[in-house]
Amino acid sequence: MLARCGAARYKKVMSLELLPFLERVSGWRGVLIALIVLVGPALVTPEVIAGADETAGAAGGGREPHTQSPIDLPAEPPDGDDDGHRIEIHYVDSAEHLIHREHTIEVEYDPGSAIAFDGASYALEQMHFHTPSEHLVVHERFPVELHLVHRSEEGGLLVLGILFDVGPPSSFVERILRDAPRDVGRIDLDRHLNAMRLFPKETHFYTYLGSLTTPPYTEGVRWLILTEHPTVSPAQVVRLLVLEGGNARDVQPLNARRLDGL
Repeated sequence: MLARCGAARYKKVMSLELLPFLERVSGWRGVLIALIVLVGPALVTPEVIAGADETAGAAGGGREPHTQSPIDLPAEPPDGDDDGHRIEIHYVDSAEHLIHREHTIEVEYDPGSAIAFDGASYALEQMHFHTPSEHLVVHERFPVELHLVHRSEEGGLLVLGILFDVGPPSSFVERILRDAPRDVGRIDLDRHLNAMRLFPKETHFYTYLGSLTTPPYTEGVRWLILTEHPTVSPAQVVRLLVLEGGNARDVQPLNARRLDGL
């Protein structure tokens, strides 16, 4: 797995003069140049690009999936109405608890932050990255997706997904990239971050019922996907991809599920 070689690949990235160039190149062009030069053919495989083989869509035990994630989203969420879903986001500062797992970069979040959705409260537990994105918008895959994982007192799961486009660098993501361990491991720092910095002043979401996107693909997960797309720089995409490797599951059928907007 690419993430197991994180330290060596990261040193290679940081030692080249390519990063300043990438910051001046917009869109996927700069990212693709970097992948060819820095990582080579290891990325050009279905497993890494899609993050799943042909059997990954099956929920545990090989049964046919019914409410699996991720999905391909429309250009705009359905119009909400006065009787629709209600959401309130309350995030406070957290110290940096950064974990470099074999398959992702994760941030454990201190207690005290939560989302209220339709009258139920879900506490923010952790956030982690997927490169490239797992959810698509009109068949388009984004370079990075961030999942903020919440849990209710009853054990219900709510995941808020943010799809990042390529553009100006993200100061929030930069903090994580700067401080995360270069190899598999954990570091706890007395530096604070606040996930509210990820959101624009006005927010809109897609919402649907789905599943976890990693084994055991547990269903019954409430998904919120931010319709707005913050940006990361091409260099940040490459640094994140080099640290954690490609880890995006392929899209799953919507079937008869309802997709709402709020």
